[in-house]
Amino acid sequence: MISITPSDEKTAFIPGESIRGTLGWSCPGALSRLELRLFWRTSGKGTVDTKIVDSIRWEGMKAGGDHKYAMSLPMEPYSFSGKLISLIWALEAVAEGLDFRETALLDIVISPDGGEIILWEAGGGEGR
Repeated sequence: MISITPSDEKTAFIPGESIRGTLGWSCPGALSRLELRLFWRTSGKGTVDTKIVDSIRWEGMKAGGDHKYAMSLPMEPYSFSGKLISLIWALEAVAEGLDFRETALLDIVISPDGGEIILWEAGGGEGR
């Protein structure tokens, strides 16, 4: 099992802010690799795009433990939801050992006001 716990349970950020927290794990054996990735992905109609923006990698870790992390968030792109496509930011943790692979995912929001930008509303009008 692996977990990503942001400081103060905060999951909404403004561009350029830092995200900090603790990565915890309890696996069936020693880890050959532990990695934390900051990435965005698209969701909706059409081709799904994904881009890893930053990562932190540790090697030779024990079967269980925790580790503090800190990453600076980029200035763009912003988190948004539209009629056809959405852009979602996330942290993904990957723990790999000889006979196992564990992952965890934490969705976050990056925008100027810390809230997801809505590009459309149910009434047909434009959002923010």
